[in-house]
Amino acid sequence: MTPVALPVRARLDEAGHLVEADPALADLQVRAGGMLPGPVCIPQIEAIARLALRVRAPIRRSVLAADGEDDLNLDIEARPAEEGGVELVIGTWSRQRAYAPADPHAPPSEANPNDRLEWESDATLILDMLKPFVAGARIGEVLTASFRLVEDEGGHLPLLNAVAARAGFSGQMAELRADGTRYALAGDPVFVHGRFRGYRGTARRLGAGDGEPPAIIPDSLEYALREPLETILADAERIATEADGPLEARHVGYARDILTAGRHLQGLIGDAMHLQAIERPDFSVTSSPIDLAEVAREAGAMVAPQAAAADVTIIVPPTRETCPALGDHRHVLEIAVNLVANALRYAPPGSDIALRTDPGGSEAALIVSDRGIGIEPAEHQRIFEKYQRVDPAEPGGSGLGLYIARRLARAMGGDVRVKSSPGDGAVFTLSLPRG
Repeated sequence: MTPVALPVRARLDEAGHLVEADPALADLQVRAGGMLPGPVCIPQIEAIARLALRVRAPIRRSVLAADGEDDLNLDIEARPAEEGGVELVIGTWSRQRAYAPADPHAPPSEANPNDRLEWESDATLILDMLKPFVAGARIGEVLTASFRLVEDEGGHLPLLNAVAARAGFSGQMAELRADGTRYALAGDPVFVHGRFRGYRGTARRLGAGDGEPPAIIPDSLEYALREPLETILADAERIATEADGPLEARHVGYARDILTAGRHLQGLIGDAMHLQAIERPDFSVTSSPIDLAEVAREAGAMVAPQAAAADVTIIVPPTRETCPALGDHRHVLEIAVNLVANALRYAPPGSDIALRTDPGGSEAALIVSDRGIGIEPAEHQRIFEKYQRVDPAEPGGSGLGLYIARRLARAMGGDVRVKSSPGDGAVFTLSLPRG
C-alpha cells in the first residue's frame, strides 16, 4: 500500500461536515461510506472535531480507527479555525492488522486448545463465532446465553459498559454456563462504514484461583473522567492565555496552576490505563518497517515547545538521515517522547538534548543524551521498575514512564537501556530489530 504523506490535513465546517481533505483522509471517508463534502463517517475523528468545536480550543488525541480488516493508528489535532469550523492535522498514520486468524499450518500446541478462545458478536452481542468451539456454547444467541458475566470489585460489568460507549474492554470475568469454566473476556469494537457492528475478542481460560489483576482505573471510570477533564483543561488554557481579554495577574496565575494540575492528572490517568493494557496476558505488538530517524525528528518536534520554554535546545537527526527498524510506529514514538521528556526534566537551562540514531549490526538504535544530574549506576535497574522515578524526591510523575517504555520495547523485540553517572548526564538507548 502506498505510504501516506504526512501530515494529513482537513477542514470541517461548523456543522461538522468534512469539506476539504488530503487524499489519504478523503479516501478513508469514501471507504467508510461517506462523501466529500459530507458528514464525517469516521466516529473517532468526528468525536474529536465535535469536542474542539464545543470547547473552542485545540484538542489532540491518539485514536484507533477501523479501515476494512486493518486498524489505523492516528495522532489527530483538531483546532478551531478563525473563519469557523475546525482544522484537522493528522501527524501519525500507521496501519496494522486488526484481526489475525489462526495459522492453519502452525505446529500443534501442547496447551489445552480451549485455554484461549476467539469470538465475534454483532452489535446486540449475538454470538456469531467461537473457535475452537466449546461444548455448551450457543452460537446465534446472545453472548450471555453461553457465558454468565461476573461483576468486578466495583460492581460493574466492563463488557456492558463498553457496549454503551462503543469501546473496547478487558478483564470481564465470565463463567461458561455449561460447566462453570472461568474465562477472562476482552474485545475490540468493529466499525463498518462508520457504524458499530459488534465485537471481536478473546476469552482466556483461568485456572483454579487464577484471575485478572484488578483494574487500576475501571474502563467506565476512565470514560467518565476524560471528557470533563478535557473541558477543565481547555477552559483553564483560555484563561491562562487571556484568549478572551486581559485579566488580573493573580487570576491568570490561578488558571496556570489549574492547567498544570490538570495535565498532571491527565498523565496519571493515561499511564494507569496504559499499564493495564500492557500487563494483559494477551497483550502483543505488531511490528512493521519504520524509520527511527524520522521518529526522532517527530519526538523532537513534539517536545520542542516545552524545551524552548526551559531554554533547552533539542538536536535531531538531519532530514536526509534514515535508520530502518522494525516496530509499531505509535509505540516507538511514545517511547521516544517519554525519553526526551525525561531528559528535559533534568536538563539545565542553556544545555541541549541530542537525539541520534545508529543502524548498528543486528539492531537499530535511537539514542537520547542529556547533560542533566546523571544517575548512580546502582540505580540503573530501579528506575525501570513500576512507580520509581530518577529522583524520588521530585514531585509529580507516576513513576511508570520508563517501566512502560521498556515493556513496549521488549514486546517489539528490543529494549531500553541507560548509561549514566552522577554529574555526567544520561544516555538512554532504545534498540529495535533492524528493518
